[in-house]
Amino acid sequence: TLLLHGEHDEMAPVAAMRRLHRRLEQAGVPVTAAYLPHTDHAFDLLATAWSPPARVAIHVLERFLAVLAATDQRTRAQSGHHAHAR
Repeated sequence: TLLLHGEHDEMAPVAAMRRLHRRLEQAGVPVTAAYLPHTDHAFDLLATAWSPPARVAIHVLERFLAVLAATDQRTRAQSGHHAHAR
């Protein structure tokens, strides 16, 4: 599970996300969180070309997905399955 949240989000308080983060960890759910300082709701996703928080959020998401893909490939290789082209 990937959590991305702006620390100055006025629509969804960061404290609620931190509680969710803790509860997921306590339940044994793999979770990664990135809390972006000086960032409001949606990270200025409409202006990603010049919005540092949006660019960071996209980078974190890309890295998270890359790790999942690599983990999936290793798991398939270890179990003797071959990854099929999608």
